[in-house]
Amino acid sequence: MSTPPHHLAKRLALAALPAILAAVLLAPSSLHAAGTTNLAGDLSGVELCPQVVCGAAVFIGRFDGALDGAAGDGRWWVLVNHEALPDAAGASTAITGGRWGMTVGDQPLRGLVSSGSITNNGDGTFTVTPYLDVVGGNEGTLSLSILLDHGRGWPPTVLGKVAAGTVEIPAITRAPISPATSQPWS
Repeated sequence: MSTPPHHLAKRLALAALPAILAAVLLAPSSLHAAGTTNLAGDLSGVELCPQVVCGAAVFIGRFDGALDGAAGDGRWWVLVNHEALPDAAGASTAITGGRWGMTVGDQPLRGLVSSGSITNNGDGTFTVTPYLDVVGGNEGTLSLSILLDHGRGWPPTVLGKVAAGTVEIPAITRAPISPATSQPWS
């Protein structure tokens, strides 16, 4: 006597359930709930290369902050395109584009620099306020407020804050899995 097809499907589903549960429980820790999250924190770093040399001003540094109140320290980088730096105190110039990336805890973020300004403070420092669009699986906008210090030698230093930021995290985001861990049953 043969098993009806719908009973066979039910048995296969029940037999596969432990493997499915194991895959979900062993998934990378970068799974997040869907929703809008608030990003806040401090930025520090250096300018590695000016735009006149590298075609974009290149900055890297550390992020000390939180994603929805949970510690989310990490790293950041940004490539900024801008008009010529303003020579006079109080004068500003436009930020015309660029790219950026950041890790907040285990959550990678990246995107495009949409606009902003650079203002000469008259003392070897510049106030830089870029607006960042979050793309690549996440959505949102970030606003930074940065003090760039050209007056203390090389490399110029950067201190600032994420002035405002919300990021839409999809229901499931996964960090890349190395080939060695992609098949836990082998």
